[in-house]
Amino acid sequence: MFKIYEFRYRDKKSGLGFVFYARKEQFADALADKITALGMYNLKRKIIGYKKIGYTEIPPYELEQAQEEYIDNIELTMK
Repeated sequence: MFKIYEFRYRDKKSGLGFVFYARKEQFADALADKITALGMYNLKRKIIGYKKIGYTEIPPYELEQAQEEYIDNIELTMK
């Protein structure tokens, strides 16, 4: 099992929540900024419970890359 952080964000308008799994806070912020730049959501950090410790069987680097590729695919689809 690998230790990884869960970073929680919320869209201010719809209230929809997002969770990003990352080793560093900067990576999670970059993912949230990418989604916000698409114009679909305006993600802001949750005030309470923003950062939690989680565990995964997938290596953290691979999990981060999968999330980033998913957002990049959404970006390509929207163009």
